[in-house]
Amino acid sequence: MMKRNCILWLGLLAVLLCTTGCPVDVNEGDGMGDDGGGTTPECPSAELATVRFFHAAGGTPVTRPDFGPATTRNLNVIRPDVLDPVVGSDPPKMEPRVVTSLAPGRAALVQLCANKDLTLNARLVGGKETRIAQSLVLRLTPDADPKLFDAGRTIILAGIADALKSDGTPENPKSVTDPLRFIEVMDTFDGSVETQAQVVHASRKVGTPVQVEINPDAAMSEIAVLDRYMASGIVGTKGSTDAAPATVAVVFQDAASTKTSFTISPRIPVGAKALAILFDTEVFDPKNPDPTKVSPAPTPRLFVTGDDPLLGRVAGGGVQF
Repeated sequence: MMKRNCILWLGLLAVLLCTTGCPVDVNEGDGMGDDGGGTTPECPSAELATVRFFHAAGGTPVTRPDFGPATTRNLNVIRPDVLDPVVGSDPPKMEPRVVTSLAPGRAALVQLCANKDLTLNARLVGGKETRIAQSLVLRLTPDADPKLFDAGRTIILAGIADALKSDGTPENPKSVTDPLRFIEVMDTFDGSVETQAQVVHASRKVGTPVQVEINPDAAMSEIAVLDRYMASGIVGTKGSTDAAPATVAVVFQDAASTKTSFTISPRIPVGAKALAILFDTEVFDPKNPDPTKVSPAPTPRLFVTGDDPLLGRVAGGGVQF
């Protein structure tokens, strides 16, 4: 079983701590088996499937301690169908297995066991209840070569990520009408040498539906209609080389005006298959003494990732604009 330097093994639980695009195998066990005194992997290495997770959810409540800086909590993707012991707990406690722990605007590549039903859910660090509209049940297909960490699908967390207060009400009241959810995007890019892109609308701030321009060499919008929490089809875009880099403008607009726009700079590599995700940096901070100085300020962002090393194998699992 592969082990990477950015993994800290906590007993029987393997959690991605770096969340910087560093691929991680969370296949349970150390391969030694019962006779060797270790734990047995959940599945053989040949049955691993690579999944990319991205945290596009907003509205996370700010934690304001009496002493120390204000912070927001990471969002954990968990497997509620598998329980692991909590290290150091007395009496012993069991908690759902953590697949990955993500900061907003960050992605991670994770390898999970294929050929079996898996249930995924999510909750903020420290939260006791899952806060997602619907758990995701999936059965993965093994990678052709798991050593390549080639993601066959991207799972995006969108909506509002919050927790419940002691009285059972949500910390961010808006989560009642816009709860945390999964957006599952399959990798359906073809094997051609064409530079291609797919766009996901995961923003709560940008209206819906929108048109999207993502190819500077074309006159019209490549994506005619894109609804919130949906993924577009695959379209062509402009790729360029280091020797002659060319920026790519990504414009989100409706019939009346441009809603927001970004410039992918310095370039999209020639032949790359890019996944561009529109999301927001947005925290929920009602106790801020100055509401105009919420940090980070709410604003739309574009996250670009993919299997090309210049897009997906970088800090944060992608490039943010």
